[in-house]
Amino acid sequence: MFARGSGEVPGLGITGTPLVSDVKSALPSASVSSYAVDYAASYDQTSAAIGIRTYLGTGQTIPAELAPRVVAVIAFGNPLGLYGQTIKTAT
Repeated sequence: MFARGSGEVPGLGITGTPLVSDVKSALPSASVSSYAVDYAASYDQTSAAIGIRTYLGTGQTIPAELAPRVVAVIAFGNPLGLYGQTIKTAT
């Protein structure tokens, strides 16, 4: 699952596309899939919570049966810091 950067066109974005490609190359015998989060990626950051809900439905934590399949969670940036917010507190 990858959320493109602010202002990028829908899809995995300029960071997510090569990241997914590299992971697939590094794990040739594994089944690797990706999901581009469907959200506005607007500069005002009001779309972040909406993006979370498009994948999990209600912004809940990842289902327990999927948790063992998660290898890493990476945040490449947090533009919310410009507004004194964090990803956890954004609505």
